[in-house]
Amino acid sequence: MPSVALAACVLGSANGAQATQLFATDVVYYDNNGTAMAGYRQDTTHALGTPGLTADSSNGYSGNKDFLSLGLGGRAIFNFGQDFAGDVTLWETTWGNKSQQSDYDERVDVYYGSFDSVGDWSVLANDLDQWTYGGDIFNVEDGAYNTAAGATNAGAAPEGVFNHLLLVDKSVTRGDGFDVNAIAVQGVDSQDVPEPVSVLGLLLVGTVGGCELWKRRAA
Repeated sequence: MPSVALAACVLGSANGAQATQLFATDVVYYDNNGTAMAGYRQDTTHALGTPGLTADSSNGYSGNKDFLSLGLGGRAIFNFGQDFAGDVTLWETTWGNKSQQSDYDERVDVYYGSFDSVGDWSVLANDLDQWTYGGDIFNVEDGAYNTAAGATNAGAAPEGVFNHLLLVDKSVTRGDGFDVNAIAVQGVDSQDVPEPVSVLGLLLVGTVGGCELWKRRAA
């Protein structure tokens, strides 16, 4: 059974090949759903790159303006520069006393998609049938708020490889929705995944090798 063993080894390595954590490189679509907010809260560049955290964890990042407010019922589509798979990690910024954050029940639904880079984002952002649901993340309950680790949608991430992520605000109380400090995914290097032809070639080599070994033993 050399060919079967070889194939299992190759496919196992491909499925386990993942690159490092990737942070958002671009916001290709943003709509705050008409929510009134200060200009800096609408700056999409504030959601890019690594999270902007403050040393004082008791004040909810007070004074830190490095975030993008989605707006109540708003949404945004993110790109990460390459394909990704698995869990999403979110960092959220909510000012104020951490013990009082129940007053700001902010949350988002997470959707995964794979689209051409010139897609009609205004249409795609509002057609959830084109996306794969990946669970929800709460600012306080899930630890997205005021934590260096952020919060993930562990256990809710869909199978597959994607290239865009959609966040839809589902906040139910006052404020201007979920404030995205940073967002990260697990990058997948497509070069680590062998093409089907390559796998078949390896299977053929294994089969030929197995046949030759059988012939020598039978002689």
